[in-house]
Amino acid sequence: MSSLDGLTRLRNRNSLIQRGHEEVARIRRHTTPPPAALACIMIDLDHFKRINDTWGHHAGDAVLVAASNIMMENARQYDEVGRYGGEEFAVLLPGVTMETAHTIAERLRVRLSKAKVIVDGQRIEITASLGVACFPSPGIENMNDLLKAADAALYEAKGSGRNRVVLATPAQKA
Repeated sequence: MSSLDGLTRLRNRNSLIQRGHEEVARIRRHTTPPPAALACIMIDLDHFKRINDTWGHHAGDAVLVAASNIMMENARQYDEVGRYGGEEFAVLLPGVTMETAHTIAERLRVRLSKAKVIVDGQRIEITASLGVACFPSPGIENMNDLLKAADAALYEAKGSGRNRVVLATPAQKA
């Protein structure tokens, strides 16, 4: 139970990171062509504080659960979806290239924006900003680098208008 988030029933941050380290180690062990990859999508629900402030924390919880369900419904059996913290989530995609991860992230973004979250008779609209990175790639040599790159891309998505997907570049690692 300690590996699960109590509200969303997703893996918690520590458990998700541990799974990522295991996937990176697996990729390093199996270097036969084509090279294996591990993509990471970092997802942050836009203006989440406004939801809590406007409709209450029970509404915020309902939005977190709805978003979690959407992510799980769109994950493959061997993908890992976790609650990274607060309203931030991460999805680990073993065997997925940056191009495919971008397609998946965009699909998640659209599905989140179309979600119908009804609380106390009110529809709460949600959007999300997403950052995508892939291991291995230039400057991404381990799980920590992968998370940093995806997080930097996420913050670029938020800074450039929200409700969008941004792909990590080598300069975004730091």
